[in-house]
Order: sequence, then C-alpha cells, then structure tokens
Amino acid sequence: MHDFRYQLPRFFSAFALHILRPALPVLLFLSPSTTFAQKPWQLDYRVQAGFENDSNIYESSVAPVSAPVGRLLLQSKAERVSKNVRLLFDYSGALLLYHEHNDEHKLLNDLKGGVTLRASDWLRFFVQGEVTLKNYLNNTADYGTSGGILGATTALSERAALEAGVENGQLDYAASDSLFDYTFWGAFLSLRHRLAQSTVLELTAQRRRLDYLRFAYLHVNSTLVQRAPYAQQENFSALRLTFTISRKWLLRASVEAQFNRSNSLGYDYDRLRLQTLAAWSPARRWLIRAAAMVQTKSYAESTPPIVPPEFDAEREQSNNLILDVSRDLSNELTLLARISYHDNESPIRSVFYRKTVFFTGMELRF
Repeated sequence: MHDFRYQLPRFFSAFALHILRPALPVLLFLSPSTTFAQKPWQLDYRVQAGFENDSNIYESSVAPVSAPVGRLLLQSKAERVSKNVRLLFDYSGALLLYHEHNDEHKLLNDLKGGVTLRASDWLRFFVQGEVTLKNYLNNTADYGTSGGILGATTALSERAALEAGVENGQLDYAASDSLFDYTFWGAFLSLRHRLAQSTVLELTAQRRRLDYLRFAYLHVNSTLVQRAPYAQQENFSALRLTFTISRKWLLRASVEAQFNRSNSLGYDYDRLRLQTLAAWSPARRWLIRAAAMVQTKSYAESTPPIVPPEFDAEREQSNNLILDVSRDLSNELTLLARISYHDNESPIRSVFYRKTVFFTGMELRF
C-alpha cells in the first residue's frame, strides 16, 4: 500500500530546480512539539534501469535531434532517529548514454544531508546541505552546485508553525570561471498552518543576493552598450503559497511570484509560476503520478542580456507536463513508464525549445 503522506513522487526532483529553497521535502505539517519516533540506522537502496527516447537531446529551438538514451540510476539513503536528533543522508547517481551522440554522455551525482535537533517542545534547529555534479564524459560543459541552509522551526500553536533560516550556495562551471559562475546568500521565512488532519497551507517568502564573476553591462544610449567596471549583482525575491492535501491520494498546488533585479542590462524580470502535483493508487500495486508547471514571464527591458543567464538549458524549467505510471511486481520490483512534455525557455531570452521524453524501465529496491 502506497502512503503518499511521507513520500514525494520520484520524478518530482526533475522539475524542482527553481523552487524557493532546496530543502528536504516534508509534505505533512509537523509541529516542533512532536517527539521524534526513534529508530536505529535505516539503510535503503534503489536501482532503476531503462531506456528513454528524447525528442530533443540538445534542447535546440531550431533543429531538434532525437535519440534513444540508456539510463541507470542508483540511490542510497541512510536515516537515524533518536529522541531529539534526526540524521538523514541521501545520495543519487545517474548514468545517461546517448545512442550515436557520444558528446551527450553524462554522469549526474547528487548528495544531500540534514540534521534536525529538537531543542524543546516548541523549538527545533536544522542544518541541510546539498552538492550536485553534472559531468560530461566527452565534452567540457561540466559544472557543480552546492548549497546549505541553517534554520529553526517554532510552534505558534497546535496548528501553526513558523520556520526561518539563512542559506548560501554557488554555481561553478569547470571551463568558464568568469561568464556563468556565481555565489549567493539568502534568507527565508515560512508560515505553515494545518487546516485539517491532512491539509496544510504554507506561505513562504525568500530573498537572495547573487554575486557573479562576470562584469555587468550598461545601456549608454539607444545603440550603445558597454561593460561596467564592476561585477554583476542581482537581488531575487519570491513569494509562494502552497496548498497540500495528503490522504490515500496526494494533491499539492502552489502559486509563486518571483522578482529579479540586476545592476546589468537585460536581466530584470517578473515571473508568475503555477505548479501542481497529484498521486493516487487506482488499484492494488498500481500508482499514477502527474505533475504540471506553467508560467508567465515579463522582462523590464527590451534589450536582451549580452551574456545568457544560463549555459545549461536544462537548468531552466518553464512549462512541463509529466505523467508517471508504475506497477509493483513485488515488494522489491516495480515496472515504470513515464512520458513528459517540456516547453522551456532556452538560454537565449524569450526563445523556447520543446521536447518530449518517453521512459520505460524497472526499479529494484532493497
């Protein structure tokens, strides 16, 4: 029996690159006064293997190239819970091999960790960290990201809790130390309220300061743009409202407003994004999951940026629709099928590319 209260669909992380903060997800409201359910070290492993057909492997807006892709995923998770301490470590590694396109072969590695301390009946402190590496086997587009969060959660009542914290992170391309790399500092504040036993409403505000290595560019007049003598800096703000119902089925919907202001020409934008996620089990051993994202985005300046905001097109998720169907053959073995459609903005502003990906495979848990 699938219990949606304690797990997100496995494909959710595929489009969670630009959520407000990269925290380890918790779907249910959990007040700080709740004592941890103690358990010794628990180790879980998952191996997923299969093939997918990607209709646009280079994320091109003019000449899409289709190719079959072999995919292998390994995930290991370790958790230990005592009366007042919870430890969680999660590693995922994926190998993608593209038929007749060796330049796209890649390794993806993601390592997460978190510690939560129960200081009292009404207060908890937590530390979380994550490192992601994307390594190409036959080209020089490798990069890594890292981030950390330090925060606290306090109970306001039996139904309400307030969470606040600070965060830091960076993006580092191996072959480009000046164009796309940046570091950031930020802070967030989140208010959660339990409307019913399995219904939670959450309001989150976030602020980030991004410092790039590249220089800023200035608009001198209608025909001239020149490089500034200082580095590019940006202030990013976001406000998100999330509604979650978690019973024998899961429904989660969020609306998010984002505002980005830069000292460099062409990077100011406002964005409104809607995300939904649903999961349910129509019959024993069957699980259906669906997710969607749509957005509107407007730019303050008609002149596009001199340097694209991103180098890797996969880092920008604009609009997508994902449907995932799985069938448990046993408690350890599952058949998987997934189809996804993407209409994402490319690194060139206001230019979109489209792709459809179909995946089928098997998953072994032990």
